[in-house]
Amino acid sequence: SDGNKMFFTRVDYSNGDLRMNEGKIVLNKIWESNYENGFWSEATLSQVNIEEYASCHPSLSRDNKILIFSSDRPGGFGKMDLYISYRENNLWSTPINMGPEINTEENEVFPFVHDNDYLLYSSNYNSEKNDLDIYKIKISASAENYSTVKLCAPINTDYDDFGITLDELGLQGYLSSNRPGGKGNDDIYGFKVAEKPGLKTFAIKGTVLKPRSSQGIAEASVKVLDAEGKTIKEVLTQANGSYQ
Repeated sequence: SDGNKMFFTRVDYSNGDLRMNEGKIVLNKIWESNYENGFWSEATLSQVNIEEYASCHPSLSRDNKILIFSSDRPGGFGKMDLYISYRENNLWSTPINMGPEINTEENEVFPFVHDNDYLLYSSNYNSEKNDLDIYKIKISASAENYSTVKLCAPINTDYDDFGITLDELGLQGYLSSNRPGGKGNDDIYGFKVAEKPGLKTFAIKGTVLKPRSSQGIAEASVKVLDAEGKTIKEVLTQANGSYQ
């Protein structure tokens, strides 16, 4: 955000007891506060909450017009899904599920909106150890052009990696992880990008999988497009769905 608006998660207690729903999910709620005259205002419950369901991990865009958060409310695709709301006339629109290109039958949590253009978040979908990995997706594109990218090492490890944040230029940031070598369970790690983004030669490799499956798709077309949508390179996947 611009530094004058804050959204945060607060654990929901009632008469000193931790509130949970029937699925034993803690009923976290999103609160908000404004910075005015050198002080933060008293926090109030955000209107994006639903009473008997969890809403948490809010991320506010720099212009304060986009709010993305995680929730287990009805109508989702899995356990915890990501939802988006837009600020219109000083009110937040009804949150919209961000769809199956992002949300799975597992958990999508800890979103971070970068420059109103990209969303980074964590998911434990398709993870053998049920650990969280960090993904990136361009959200300024139309829904049908969504394409999620799993970040490579050393951002992601074979352990939980989540809560990533970046500076305005995307050149340095922080994340949380329980990877070996830390001081406790989940530690905060800082990182820097070695060079400023720009034109460079690079290799792309990956695997095309069937939806909600670990089975690769053979002879699938994979294209690299330029900014105008023109094809720069096209390859077909191998028998196991891999390409490079």
